[in-house]
Order: sequence, then C-alpha cells, then structure tokens
Amino acid sequence: MSTDLGLHPLVAHLPGMIYRCRYDAFWTMEYLSEACYALTGYPANALIGNRDLSYLDVIYPQDRQKVAQEISQSLLDNRAWTLEYRIQNAQGQIRWVWEQGIGIYQENELVALEGFVADISERRQREEALHQQISSTEAELRHQNTLLNEYKKAFDQSAIISKTDTYGIITYVNDEFCKVSGYNREELIGESHSITGHPDNPVGLYQEIWQSIRHKNIWQGIIKNRHKQGYAYFVKTSIVPILDSQGHIIEYMAIRHDVTDLIEKEIKIQQQITDELTGLPNRLQLMEDISHCSHTKLALMNIDRFKEINECYGYQQGDFLLKELGGLLSAHFSYAKVYRIHADLFAILDINNAYTDTWISKLEGWLTAIEDMSFGHPDESFTLSMTVGVSLEQTNLYLNAETALCRAKEQRRNLLIYDQGINLKQQHIHNLEWTKRLRSAFQEERILVFAQPIICNQSAKIHKYECLVRYQSPEGKIITPFHFLDVAKKSRLYPKITRTVIEQACRYFSQRDEEFSINISLQDVLDHELTDRLFAWICEYAVANRLILELVESEGIENFREVNRFIDKVRAYGCRIAIDDFGTGYSNFEYLLKLQMDMIKIDGSLIRNIDKDQNARQVTQVIVDFAQRLGVQTVAEFVHSAEVHASVCELSIDYSQGYYLGEPQPLDTLVIQNEK
Repeated sequence: MSTDLGLHPLVAHLPGMIYRCRYDAFWTMEYLSEACYALTGYPANALIGNRDLSYLDVIYPQDRQKVAQEISQSLLDNRAWTLEYRIQNAQGQIRWVWEQGIGIYQENELVALEGFVADISERRQREEALHQQISSTEAELRHQNTLLNEYKKAFDQSAIISKTDTYGIITYVNDEFCKVSGYNREELIGESHSITGHPDNPVGLYQEIWQSIRHKNIWQGIIKNRHKQGYAYFVKTSIVPILDSQGHIIEYMAIRHDVTDLIEKEIKIQQQITDELTGLPNRLQLMEDISHCSHTKLALMNIDRFKEINECYGYQQGDFLLKELGGLLSAHFSYAKVYRIHADLFAILDINNAYTDTWISKLEGWLTAIEDMSFGHPDESFTLSMTVGVSLEQTNLYLNAETALCRAKEQRRNLLIYDQGINLKQQHIHNLEWTKRLRSAFQEERILVFAQPIICNQSAKIHKYECLVRYQSPEGKIITPFHFLDVAKKSRLYPKITRTVIEQACRYFSQRDEEFSINISLQDVLDHELTDRLFAWICEYAVANRLILELVESEGIENFREVNRFIDKVRAYGCRIAIDDFGTGYSNFEYLLKLQMDMIKIDGSLIRNIDKDQNARQVTQVIVDFAQRLGVQTVAEFVHSAEVHASVCELSIDYSQGYYLGEPQPLDTLVIQNEK
C-alpha cells in the first residue's frame, strides 16, 4: 500500500514524511509518502510491510525505548503524541527528527497509527550552538558579577550611606540617610555625626568607635539615633576605614541599616511576657523561668470568691485590687519572683532555694497578713482570704501546684502541699462520687441542654444559639461541665452526654428557624457509633442547613485523618464547621487553611480585656483580618461588658456571645425569653 490516497499534490509539498503503520514491535508501515526517501534515504517500498527493513531499524538504537514508551503512554491517555528522536539514514548519518502522531480507532479498537515525521537536524544544530554561546556569555557574566560584588561589598549590609573625612566631618550622605534622619544634605555635610546622635547612647560609645577605626578596623554595632523631629530610631552600623594605595586612611564610610522595627518588636516581646495590669511577669515568663531552674519551689494562689468582688464592686475595683495585691506580694516575697498568671491567679517562684520550712512559713505568714488587711474605699471596705497550692517537686512543677490549689479549694483549706499519694486518693474519691451523680442524673433526666444566644453585631439580633450541657443536682442546682466533664470521660459516660446534647438540640431546633451549634471533641469524632447517631439525627430532624459543629482548637485535631474525613462528611450533609476557643491552642493559620473552617470562635482569653489590652486587640485583629480574607465568619466569646462589646464591633467581628448579651438558658425557656 503506497498510494497517496488522492492527496498526492498536497502530500508531495509537505516538509516531511506522512505515515500509517501498525502498532507492533517493528512499527510495520502500511503507507509512506514519497518524502520517505528524502528523510531516511530509503524508498517507501523498502519499508512498507518491512520488505527490506522495518522503521524500528531506522530509529537510532538508544532512542527506540523512549519512542515506544511515549507512544504507548499517549495511547493509554487517548491523546496525540509529539516527540523528538534520532534516526540513522541509509548513508549511516545520524539525523534528528520531529514526529507527531495519533492512534486510529474503528469501533473503539485501535487499527493503526498515523502521523508526520520531519527532519529537524539543522534546528537542533542551531540550538546547540546557541546554547554554547549562552553558556559562554553566562560564564562571562558570572565573572563580571563576581568583580562587581567585590566593588559593592561595603554597600551590601545597608542602604544608608555616609562618608566622613579623617576628622569625622561628613562629606557625603545618600538619599536614604536624609530620609531616615529627616535632615537635608546641606544641613548634614560639614557637620559631625553628633547631629543625629541620641543622648541615650552609652557614655564612651564614640570613643570606642574612634579607637577601633583609627587602627584600620571595621566597627560594627547598633546605634540609637535621633530624627530631626526628635523621635528615636535605631541603625545597625558598619564603619569602614577607606585606605589609599599606601595603606593610609583617607576617609571613613559608614553603612547603616534601619533596624527600628526589629528593636520595637523586641520591646513588644518584652511586653508580651509582662502582665499589663500589674506590671508583673506573666505565665509565659514563669514557664521560661521554670525551664531554667534545676531546684525550685512554686506556689499558686488566688483570691477566694473574687467573682463576687467583681460583681459587687465592679471590674474597675477588681482591677485596682489586683494591682494592689501584686505590689503587696512583691514586697512580702522579696526573695522570690512574683507573677500574675491570669484573672486573680498569682504565682510565687522560689529562685533562691530557700529552706522548705522557711518557704512554707513565709506563705502561711502571707495568708495571715492578708486576712488582717482591709481593701477598697474607707467607707466601703472589705477583707480578703486566699488559697494556696504548693509544689516542691521539679517534675511537673506548675501542674502539681495547680492540682494542689484545686484540692485545697475542694477541701476548704487555705494551703495545701502537693503529695502524689494524697492527690490520687482524693482524686479517686472525687471521681467515684461524680460518676455516681452522673449515672443517677441520666436515670432521672437531669442532664440538661441549655442554649446561649449569639448576637449578630450588625443587626443586634439573636442569630444563632450555642447548645451547652448542664448537670442539675437533686436539689435543683445547675452545675457547669467544668465540674464533671473530665470525670465523664474517664468513666465512659462522656459519649452518653454528647448523644443527649445532640438529640435534644436537634429535636428542639427542628421546630425553630435559628441556627444552632454543638460542641464536638476529638473523642466524639473518633467514636463511629456516636457519629452514626449524629448523622441519623441530622436527617431525622432535618436540621443540616442550620447546624454548626464546633471543634475545640486546643486538641490539635488538624493532625488526624479521621477528623478530615469527618469534616468532609459533615459538609456533604450540608452542615458547617467552626473552631471553638481559637487562640488558646495551636493558633496557627495553617490550621485554618488545612481544615477549611466556616467559622472561628475567638477565645475569651483574648476578648475579655480587649478594650484595655492592646496586645490582645492586635492579636484579635490579625485573626479577624485573616478570617475575612478566607471568607470565614468570626464570633467573639466572653463578651461581658458594653466596653468589650464596643471593641468587638470596632474590630468588625461578625457575632458576639457572652453574659452581657445573654446567659445560657434551658431550651424550654427560649421561646418565652424571645417573646419577652
């Protein structure tokens, strides 16, 4: 088969060979255009049907496997192929060719390959020559750049440049120097650098600089300068003596880089380890100090019924009390280091390795002294008592002191030293008692679901509710999960609590229009029986489009594949996902990108003092800005005052939640509450 299928005039003028072949090991040709001879040196009839040789024989041996693999893969992908390879013509010459081809199918069965092959040897030669020329040029450029880098070495560290003569008189400044200092060239040239010097620089700094550079040494350091308008800025400075061919100093060049932002960040870091209200070191500093202490003791203490003081006398009086206590503690424990951890919780770290008896005696003396003091206004004074937990063991120093403080409160003791044996026994008794209470509560239907309103900051209306679990004692007292949730997890009652909340919430809100959210822990997500019930209730009560599932950020759930599968399934049902307590755990933004949340609930630790704490406000602003870029809604938790709510609205947070806007209420009172 060697005819040109009626296309002879067109085919004859193509700059290459047209072929049709079988898909076999030899590329057996069924048709070849007359250009075969010009391309390969063989007449078409010699190759058709492999009469004298096959096309495989023409392909250069080292390229045969590559050609076969590329064509095979293209057929698998059902696409055309384009490739370049070498052939050996009848004269023994190696030629480069370009091929484009496609599989021909009849009734979904491959019957042949058709394509076009052209000689590109001259193009390849030009490309190789060009490549060699480029390589040669690049080598020359690299050589020139090396020389240029040597010439510019003095300028690489900074863009703020000045020159002085050997007496220190300025002879040159660049534009950046003028910009940073606020002076123009006319004001600077002819003056010494004292014109920009700051009086806060150490005495002897300039003497040190001159002593170094006059000995032909490069001086480097950070200098505090003063702008023309009076404010300070910091520059990282390198002063280089410039020598003539005889090795004599002819001038000095100063190369500077503005590091004001870095210095201010260091100052900000210092502020981050300091409690803004009291000026005491905070929890971050305490943990850092503990990590550097080999033998120490720690006491944690807080004010008994501090919440009542805030409620009776106001937060302003409460803050004043905390500042006063910070000063009193620092004076009483002058040999130790005092910290404010949060709220009314203070820490005392023994940094001088006092004897244990002396340490305990000092703590007891403090407890006695504080009870004899009066606080507040003379016409409206009050007294205080405090509770102390002490840890004397180096392992888990903070955790043990915290445990001792909790046990002291439970036992109504003003001071308790951590002891592992006593702690375990008391913990065991506590757990057994709460397990008994919870089992009884399930039987008597005293595990209740409350709901707290979440307010839209634009409309000032209730937009959604968060469902919260509560325990009701036989006497009718409502108790928050802080007191029993850990016990429930240890006694395997936790899944039952979660199921109760989910079922009651879905049933109740199926009759309402508002959105509602339910907290889901990592333990819940990994419980397949529970998640199966969750999705069953979502379908049964038809609440998918209004249900938000809140995942706790501090559990590090982004690292679990099971969590990602759960989130995908939740979204498939039409529900949304929120991060709860954002800002207390990992708080990294990769977390948001990885899990693709719909909503962020900013933790109360950031919100509660956002009207006064600039650090908390800045961190919150970063979170809000990032969330807005991702199209993620934000909720502020712990909105407890009008001032805090105003700050939340200023930051463009979408929703607010807190006691100032509405306390958690039983589900059956929500209708009445809204009607009122």
